[in-house]
Amino acid sequence: MMPWAVKYGPLALHAQLNPMPDHYLKLLPTFNAEKKRTTEDHLDAFQNFVNNFYIEHEDVYMRLFVQSLDGDVRKWF
Repeated sequence: MMPWAVKYGPLALHAQLNPMPDHYLKLLPTFNAEKKRTTEDHLDAFQNFVNNFYIEHEDVYMRLFVQSLDGDVRKWF
């Protein structure tokens, strides 16, 4: 069984993170519970964004996804 501190401890990221794409913030789709966009629409738009920027590294993908969330959705995540 996994010790409590390991299972519920803070997220440990590798020291060497891959670089984020240039000028991504202007084009990154965002999701906010107040907008009239469904989660499916946001995931489709986000996946298109990732494909257009040729994102291959999982650490970049996850950091971009977190940044695509806004407002109460980001707080929840």
